[in-house]
Amino acid sequence: TDFDLAWFQRINASANSAQWTVHSALFISKRLPLVVAAALAVGFCRRSTRSTAASVLVAMAVTWCIVHLFHALVPLPRPAALNLGTQWIDQGNRPGFPSMHVSVAFAMASALWFRHSRWTVAALLLGVAMAWSRVCIGVHFPRDVLAAALVGALAAGVSVPVLQQLKALAVGSDGAQRWVVRARMARGDVAAQSDPAWTDLEAAPLLEAFPDLTNNQVVVITEA
Repeated sequence: TDFDLAWFQRINASANSAQWTVHSALFISKRLPLVVAAALAVGFCRRSTRSTAASVLVAMAVTWCIVHLFHALVPLPRPAALNLGTQWIDQGNRPGFPSMHVSVAFAMASALWFRHSRWTVAALLLGVAMAWSRVCIGVHFPRDVLAAALVGALAAGVSVPVLQQLKALAVGSDGAQRWVVRARMARGDVAAQSDPAWTDLEAAPLLEAFPDLTNNQVVVITEA
């Protein structure tokens, strides 16, 4: 559309643009994903953040699948295929709607929001910066990054709650089912400890002890 083209021409860096603008966009687009990947790896290795990192990775994986489906079903061209703008990196002749980079970035930000993470704002700003950078270096139209933000947010909005629903499980034979809870805190403890139920099923509370427990409830079990 004329609106999409007008904004593309306004954001896309040309040969006359300030070099710091181009270098910033290239860093965000090419290097920042590596920083994010390293941060997720660290988060997955730490017990306290492993669950959140897993939610982010699942949201990203779902988003990746959806974007590839869009590329197969709606193969809209990138600016280079239409001889529009200035391209600062080569993306070939692949479809560009929606942007994979931006979709994944907003999936991460949305997943962190659903997990009430303190990194949500930073991830959201990263998503906005990624959207700007992809248009700035000429590999996407504004429509591609706007649609990508929506795809990433929706993918996380579906996958993360479903993943959270799978966390509270009742296991065991009929009549002896037990809840597999995430953590426990004994009297005198200063912090909750990881529940040992996976290795010691007898340590998990019986299902009949908390028949109305849902995945969004917390039950405090005191211990001597």
